[in-house]
Amino acid sequence: VVVVVVVVVVVVVVGGGQGATCTGLWSLTLPLRPPRSHRTSTQNATEIFSGFFGTANPFADFGFGESVPFASRLRRPGPKKMDPVVKDLPCSLEELFNGCVKKIKVTRKRYTPEGELVDEAKALTITVKPGWKKGTKVTFPSEGDEGPNIVPADLVFVLAEKPHAKLKREGNNLVYTARISLADALTDCSIPVPTLDGRSLSIPCPEVVSPGYEKEIGDEGMPLSKKPGSRGTLVIRFNIVFPEYLSQPNKVQLRKLLSPGSAAAPPPAPLEEEKAVEDTQ
Repeated sequence: VVVVVVVVVVVVVVGGGQGATCTGLWSLTLPLRPPRSHRTSTQNATEIFSGFFGTANPFADFGFGESVPFASRLRRPGPKKMDPVVKDLPCSLEELFNGCVKKIKVTRKRYTPEGELVDEAKALTITVKPGWKKGTKVTFPSEGDEGPNIVPADLVFVLAEKPHAKLKREGNNLVYTARISLADALTDCSIPVPTLDGRSLSIPCPEVVSPGYEKEIGDEGMPLSKKPGSRGTLVIRFNIVFPEYLSQPNKVQLRKLLSPGSAAAPPPAPLEEEKAVEDTQ
């Protein structure tokens, strides 16, 4: 069983003030087959056209030449998306700790209703959340310049961290370097530490502070943006200042105090106390 498909193409050619109608007739015999499941064709449009009409261009008989009419217009590319415009967004450590709102004024090219390109100013608002890290990107789609045959670029702001005078950020932790004397390192001392929310911490150090030693204070670091209410760690590092000069008697005393086993030996009793005990007997 076959099916005969008749295709009639009517083309009206206008010229010389009069209309002339040309009619082309093609017949195509297709075998009637049982329905098939859907499949995707790998043929291009020209191959499909040729298989259906028996020619790649049935319009050639009407004076259109060897190319399909309007094909060049169909192949014309659309507007091109411009590359993103990337700018830094500087923030202080206090702004990243507490959060802030940044307002940025940008000027870009925009079309008027009359089709003229003019400069247009716009204020953009960025809400910086507590705990954001450097490298965080905020994107404003299609806020770049308009122009012929283009799609405006995206504006991308990349968070940059300003250096702080006393504190340094390492991930979610804050690092403070305390400058202490050798005497403080060997005996009890208290370290004042500034915070980014205006407080001042007094951290006791009863332990002996050796070179490279670090003291950690939990929940006093940077806020965690993805875990509201949680914070990192405050890390205290020490810069131990040694004396530039010691007298010979002080050196002898220090050697006795710091010699191995000297701390375990009890101090000798004063001579005055021993003599007083002998007199009472």
